[in-house]
Amino acid sequence: MSTIYIFGDSIAAGQGCDEGKSWPTLLQNSLKDTKIINGSFGGDTTADILQRFEVKNPDLIIFAVGMNDSSDFEGEKRVSLADFEKNIKKLIGLCGKTKMAFVGLTCADENKTITPIEEYRNKEIEKYNEKLKEICKQHKILFINIFDRWIKRNYKKLLDDGLHPNVEGHKLLAEQIAETLISSDLLQ
Repeated sequence: MSTIYIFGDSIAAGQGCDEGKSWPTLLQNSLKDTKIINGSFGGDTTADILQRFEVKNPDLIIFAVGMNDSSDFEGEKRVSLADFEKNIKKLIGLCGKTKMAFVGLTCADENKTITPIEEYRNKEIEKYNEKLKEICKQHKILFINIFDRWIKRNYKKLLDDGLHPNVEGHKLLAEQIAETLISSDLLQ
């Protein structure tokens, strides 16, 4: 049996959908002989994951983080693009020779995600997604590009509150992630 650790934010933690319907749970159900340990927490940024990153002999580590990094909170970027890049590279370094994959960022319904306190804008989300894609390419790490797929769809129907995927969105995430992992050599 292989073990997969997932480190992410509230989307990977399953916020916005019923218990047992999050993409990590659905991924667990679709991958035979695999145990998934989900270490995702709402509000996490790459800096938060770096502070608590610890694993015990995983076969694969999946990172699903960046939405909160890309947001503005009280007029300030939560994590600058330069610091996001440094943090991602530190996470890669901490993984050593362990296989890893990064799940790209989703989209936001800006009609619901721009408030006086916090802003999630697709223009900023896309910048962080592109930086993540670039880093993965440089390090020959699997990147699962969700943003480019979702932006071409009616993605707003996949979101619960404008940011977190609903049950349908989590199902689509699980399918996209499973398909990409199965077609790669990471599960062997």
